[in-house]
Amino acid sequence: MTIDWKSRKIQIIAVLFFILFSFAVKSIVHYLYFVKVPPELAKSGSCWQLRDADPPVWEREECWRVVCTGHRFNPCSRRWKTAEELEEDATLPQIKADAEQGDAAAQLRLGKYYSRIASEAYGYESFQEYQNGTMNFNPPETHLSKVPQILEESAKWYRKAAEQGNAEAQNYLGGAYWYGLGVQDDNEEAVRWYKKAAEQGNLNAQLQLRYIYDGVLGGRTIKVDHEEAAKWLEKAKENGYVAGGVPQ
Repeated sequence: MTIDWKSRKIQIIAVLFFILFSFAVKSIVHYLYFVKVPPELAKSGSCWQLRDADPPVWEREECWRVVCTGHRFNPCSRRWKTAEELEEDATLPQIKADAEQGDAAAQLRLGKYYSRIASEAYGYESFQEYQNGTMNFNPPETHLSKVPQILEESAKWYRKAAEQGNAEAQNYLGGAYWYGLGVQDDNEEAVRWYKKAAEQGNLNAQLQLRYIYDGVLGGRTIKVDHEEAAKWLEKAKENGYVAGGVPQ
């Protein structure tokens, strides 16, 4: 068997060319993102400093979020965190401490925080599903296998706040039971918590009960009761609900 040295030389040259080309691209990227931006800024600058740098420094994932809409041609984009989101990141340890001490407002905030984290994980999955090669960045590593545990954590904190009488948490806990988010779906338990929230004047819970009893949401164990639905619709109207679903 003879060796085709001419073909082998071409292969070796192609490999060397690829290595040199990759090195050149890496050097250009390094210049754009690290030479023009002071290293100390890239490592420890505030998110606002990184945003205003020339060019902006995107390496620090804690400064930005991926927003996914599922649009075919531009499914996801990244944006800088808002001041509120940065504040939440900074205050999260204190929120957790307050929640552990029994503060219902902190427990509600923690439940909402974990709900958002779970929804963002699904957003990242959308990026992977719709990515079409036009994006110039990679999304953070996804942990979809952890979403059920994250939702369980969310439901846990909603329950703690709900048991203290927080109407908003009661509404969210009702939703967790209705849709099976972090807990086993249970229509009757969902209605029980929705009613607790609705009786305290929570508009979303009142509307949810209206739709449940009208049969719109298809509850398996809740009988359609149009009179009950009308009762909650009337309460929602008294609470500022107008036709078209826009609260006043």
